[in-house]
Amino acid sequence: MMTEEYTFYTIKHNDQSIHNVYFGYTKNFKKTCYHHKSVCNDNKSDKFILYNFINNHGGFSNFTIKILSKQPGLTKLEAQVIQQIYLNEEEPNLLLNMRNPYRSNLERLEQLRLISIKQWKCESCNVIILFQNKIRHCSCAFHLKTINEVI
Repeated sequence: MMTEEYTFYTIKHNDQSIHNVYFGYTKNFKKTCYHHKSVCNDNKSDKFILYNFINNHGGFSNFTIKILSKQPGLTKLEAQVIQQIYLNEEEPNLLLNMRNPYRSNLERLEQLRLISIKQWKCESCNVIILFQNKIRHCSCAFHLKTINEVI
């Protein structure tokens, strides 16, 4: 298992009254800083919570990237767990991270259980199926035949 040094960092607004924060980790801090800055200036940055927030609050020059720690000898999974610990210590409504980097097996199983019990009704075929099977159903012969009969 390969281990490397990871740098853990935050991105925060320079105005101390704005408490929103992004937590990240990287193997190449300088490259990551450049990436964050360049994506902010990209026209496609609006699909990311972090970059939307930065652009709506004066641009990248109003934000600081601060190193929290450097930790050698970590696997990627260990780095994800550490980032998750930082995220868990913050108020969820202040986070600019789009997703959690690490979930325990128990959390994953619970999410899968919740997904698997969601049901969806196909109005064309008048059948009820698990939501996770919706795409497969819409391309099955029965569904396609039913749609063609309606037309």
